[in-house]
Parts: sequence; structure tokens; C-alpha cells
Amino acid sequence: MARTKLKKYALTTEERIEILARMAAEMRGQTPDGHLSIRIGDRVIYKGVAWQDPDNIASAKSALDALRRRPDAGNKPYGS
Repeated sequence: MARTKLKKYALTTEERIEILARMAAEMRGQTPDGHLSIRIGDRVIYKGVAWQDPDNIASAKSALDALRRRPDAGNKPYGS
């Protein structure tokens, strides 16, 4: 089996939020790409894929903020 080198590149903030939002959806027992409808009474307040649910996006942004505030967080690429 040949060894391959991982390409190092920086993720955009939007890509990081999507990854964390997908994780948040999984942790809530949702399928990240599954369809989700949230209703309050007769009103539909959200209709779309689960990872884009406003609660999952808010959780992702909060997690990203917490990760950026770590004392050892720097501008070094992953793995260096």
C-alpha cells in the first residue's frame, strides 16, 4: 500500500461552520443531510436540511468561537 501525503490547506470559516454544524446535527440524533421541518403551532419556522437548522448553526459558531479562544490556538496549519 502506497503512502499518500495529505494536502495541507486552510479551511474557510464557512467550511469549518458546516463541519461543526453537521457534527451538532449528529449529536442531536439527526441525519445531517436529512430533511427537517420545525413547526410552532401551524407555522413552519424552518424547512430544509438538518445541518442548516439555525440551532445547529448557532452551536457550530459557538464551538468555533470556543476553539479559537483556546490558549494554544495559533495561526499554524493543522499538523505542523
